[in-house]
Amino acid sequence: MAFPSGFLGAKNTQNLIEVMVRALTSWKAYESLEIPFPELRMLESDSCRSLRHQSKKFSKPVPIVQHELLHKIMIFFTKFLLKNLMYNSYFCAPRDNSAYLIFDGRSFRRARAFEKQKFIKDYKVVLSDGKSKQIRSFSLNTALRRPIVQCMKTKMENRNELQLMGALLDAYMRLHRQKGAGGVAVEARRLHKYLKDYKSRRKAAESSGAFVSLVWLSLFLSTSGQRCYDFMVFGGSVGDMGYAIGFAKSRLGKAVRLVRAAPTQCEARKLLLKTMKKKGLTDPNVVEESIIRHDYVMWSVLGMLHGLRIHLDNSDVKYEMKKGVPQGYELSPRLAHIYLLKFEGMIWQHLHPRTCLLRYADDYLVCATQKTEIQKILNTLLTKNRFGVSARLSKCEILVKQDLDHFCHSTFSSVSFRTSVKGQVDYLNKAGFRDGEARHQI
Repeated sequence: MAFPSGFLGAKNTQNLIEVMVRALTSWKAYESLEIPFPELRMLESDSCRSLRHQSKKFSKPVPIVQHELLHKIMIFFTKFLLKNLMYNSYFCAPRDNSAYLIFDGRSFRRARAFEKQKFIKDYKVVLSDGKSKQIRSFSLNTALRRPIVQCMKTKMENRNELQLMGALLDAYMRLHRQKGAGGVAVEARRLHKYLKDYKSRRKAAESSGAFVSLVWLSLFLSTSGQRCYDFMVFGGSVGDMGYAIGFAKSRLGKAVRLVRAAPTQCEARKLLLKTMKKKGLTDPNVVEESIIRHDYVMWSVLGMLHGLRIHLDNSDVKYEMKKGVPQGYELSPRLAHIYLLKFEGMIWQHLHPRTCLLRYADDYLVCATQKTEIQKILNTLLTKNRFGVSARLSKCEILVKQDLDHFCHSTFSSVSFRTSVKGQVDYLNKAGFRDGEARHQI
C-alpha cells in the first residue's frame, strides 16, 4: 500500500486506524461492511480506486474474514512502527519478554553506564597491569543488559582451544560421576522424599494451613575463576585423557566441529560418533585423535583464566576481572558448575532430609516444608560466607502453598525445562510414581 506524502501525520494516522478497526469490529454476519469514503480518500491508492468500480462475493464467512483482516492490519502497522523505530532508537527485550524497551540516545547511554558500573563493582574490574603478558583478550558487547564476553571475536585457534578444554572438563566430571553442566541439577533421593511429604502436606494445607514453601534464589558467585578450578571434585588421582575432534554436516549443509573427550582415545572416538548421530549430523569424519596430559589441561585452564583481558565499550584500554567468571566465556559455566557442586556437597549435611534444592545454572529453587529451613538458607546466602556465594535479595521470591509447576524463572522460560529432567523421571518411576504423575510433579 503506497502512502502519499504528508499522510503519516498524527491526526490522519489515528483517524484511519480508528475507522478501520471500528468498522471491522462492528461488522456482523449478513450485514455489509461500511467504511466511510472520506476517511479513505486520504490514501488515494490504486487499491482504493479499483474498489469503487468492483463488486465481489466473499468466499469465507464474515468471522473468518474479520479475524484475518484485523490480524493483517495489526501486523502491518506493527512492522511499520518497529521498522522506523529500529533506525532511530535503541532496543532491549527484557529476559521475561514482557515488553520492548525503547530508548533514545541519551537515556540509553545513561542506562548503559549504570550497567557498566554495576559490572565493574560486582566483578572487581581493574585496569590491567601493562607488565603482565596478555594471553587472551575478549571484548564486551554494547547491549543494554549485563556485559557479556564476546568470545567469537577471538582467533579461530583460540576458540578451538577453548572448545577442547571444555570437552576435557566435561570428561573429568563424567569420569567422577559428577552432574555435567547444563540442565537441572537435583539430588533425586531428596526430591522423591520431598514430593511424598509435599503431597501429604498439600492435602493438610487445605484444611489446617500447613506450611509448604518454594523459595526461588538467584545466586551471584563472587569468587575467582582460579578458585572455581581449585574446587574440582575429582577425588583421587586423575590420569591423562583422550580426545577426538571431528567434522560433520548439519541438515542445512553447514560444517559443524565437535570435540569429545574420554579416559581413553578409543572411548573418545566412540563418544564423538555417538554425539554426531544423536544430533542428526551427516558425513561424520574424525580428523584428530590423541592423548593429553592432565597437568597440561590444568595449566592451560589456569593460564586462560589468569591471562583473560577484557575491553569495555569498545575502547583500547584493557581490564581484568578479580572476581567471578565472565558470562559468555567458554569455560565459565563449567567452572561455576564445579564450584557450586562442591558448595552443595558441603551444605547437604546441614539441611533437613526432606529439603530439596533444584538448580539451573545459578538459579536455585529451595523446596522446604519447615520455616526454619527457609530462614536458615536465606540467612546463609544473604550474608558473607567463606564460599563467596550470595543471593540477590531483589531477585528472591518466596511462594507459599504453591505447586511445583511454579518453578519458572526467566531462565526456564527461555529453555525447554521439562525435557531436561528425563533422568529424574526414570528414578521416580522406579520409586513408585507413574510416568505421567512423575512428570507433573517435577
